[in-house]
Amino acid sequence: MKMRIFVPSIVLAIAYAIASCSARVVQYPSHIRVKRNSYIVQLHPTAQARCVQAIPGIQVSRHFDMFHGVAVSIGDSVHPSQVANIEGVKAVWPNRVFSLQYQNKTTNGSGEYLHQATKVHQAHTELGLNGTGIKIGIIDTGVDYTHPDLGACWKTPNCPWQYGGSYASDSLSPNDPPMDCMGHGTHVSGIIASRGDRVKGVAPQATLGMYRVFTCSSESADTNDANVIAAMEAAFQDGHDIISMSLGSETAWEEDPVAVLASKFVDAGVVMVVANGNSGASGLLTASTPAVGRNVISVGSVDNWNITSAHAIFTTHTGQHSVLFLPSAAPAPPFIIANNTLVVAPTDNTGSALACTNITNDLSGKVALIQRGECTFSEKALNAQNAGAVAVVIYNNVDGMIDMAFDSNILIPGAFISMNDGRMVEESIRSGRTLVRAL
Repeated sequence: MKMRIFVPSIVLAIAYAIASCSARVVQYPSHIRVKRNSYIVQLHPTAQARCVQAIPGIQVSRHFDMFHGVAVSIGDSVHPSQVANIEGVKAVWPNRVFSLQYQNKTTNGSGEYLHQATKVHQAHTELGLNGTGIKIGIIDTGVDYTHPDLGACWKTPNCPWQYGGSYASDSLSPNDPPMDCMGHGTHVSGIIASRGDRVKGVAPQATLGMYRVFTCSSESADTNDANVIAAMEAAFQDGHDIISMSLGSETAWEEDPVAVLASKFVDAGVVMVVANGNSGASGLLTASTPAVGRNVISVGSVDNWNITSAHAIFTTHTGQHSVLFLPSAAPAPPFIIANNTLVVAPTDNTGSALACTNITNDLSGKVALIQRGECTFSEKALNAQNAGAVAVVIYNNVDGMIDMAFDSNILIPGAFISMNDGRMVEESIRSGRTLVRAL
């Protein structure tokens, strides 16, 4: 068997590492944004920050205890290699900038948050584990702490939010409440600890801290290594058992400053849970930092290219077609249609085929074909159910397949099919009578 070696990638990686080590100043690839004249400086264990502060043209903006270093701004007359050559300096990194695209549109989902697939409900009901006595720090875009499902409070008695603040560049003080202006941190907080009647987090009784590191702007939210390190150290000092970070950079080396710090936290007994990034489709070596830190729990999602599932038989004007489908998760009934049943593509009272409002067609005894998009799966299924449909087939609006779940008030079976199969069935409906059966 022949081994395939990707020589260019390996050579570049080794050259990058050697160059970085010899100069002690990391050079990031050109596509990585950095803050001009701003650097992260790590010191040797016995060195003190004053060795950096004493150099003219260098201004220390942040001190880091656990990381044992500083963030500095340098004048145009100072070269970063001069910083690296200061006695006591271990390494120097440009201060990277991370951005999130601002989400102008939000979607209010009506779906109940089901934990059956992950067995979280067993931890709640059978083991009595609900986060009581556990402290969780979240480093993100902030949180809407006024949300009723998240306590509607901030650092008051019996409030879940007892720790945190704002470490973003637009914050006047770390003591500022970390109100979320994007929604990402609120979403993450809901997954972790929502305590509403309909939506339960994994640890609804945990004590929480939110450390906002992203700025609020009209187009994008920014942060940088210095802000993230400051927030990480604050979360560590607050004594959290778990620290969650849904952020990172593509320059994934465990020697990166945030990865170095995350590894130190793990060594100190903190459980670090970090997103692995969204660049997996780009190939190897695209995991993000600090998820690549030593013994950090790196979290990502995987799409299996080989899907094993049932098939439905669609009878169209061109013949029979076997279509792979993923059935809706429990508590919806199984997608079983014993006899050939008419399939129709309904429209709602706005004329849309997305069925996000009341459906105008009479679907009694029929199967509804609806495209994914604009509203939740449950809303589409409920509108079809109210119109008399015996089942609903939802097809994707992008390539690929995903799992689908309905609210408990959906009593009809549902199936999810691919975009190409959905378009084929939709075209068949326009061209003539289309039937489906699934056993």
